[in-house]
Amino acid sequence: MLHIVNKALTSSDALQRCLNLASKGSSLLLIENGVFNVLPETAGWRLLQQHLGNINIYALSEDLEARGLNKLLPDEVQKVNYNGFVALTAQHEKSLSWN
Repeated sequence: MLHIVNKALTSSDALQRCLNLASKGSSLLLIENGVFNVLPETAGWRLLQQHLGNINIYALSEDLEARGLNKLLPDEVQKVNYNGFVALTAQHEKSLSWN
């Protein structure tokens, strides 16, 4: 399953709800303001760290760049562009967007 989160933990519980239901081997793509969840020392990143090794975490490069976060991306998070976004949706039988 591909989970897509577009909100920061500071403004929505979407990330928390997503991670509560994400099963081992799932993928999580952070888009729009969801990319703020990868900032070190934030509640969003601390929550994501608890799931490292169980899920694959990706962040949309265009959204990282638009928010000036490219250089702050932790090594554990893979950067993908729009073509990578499409590839992720093709790789997963199902996807779920969290608001």
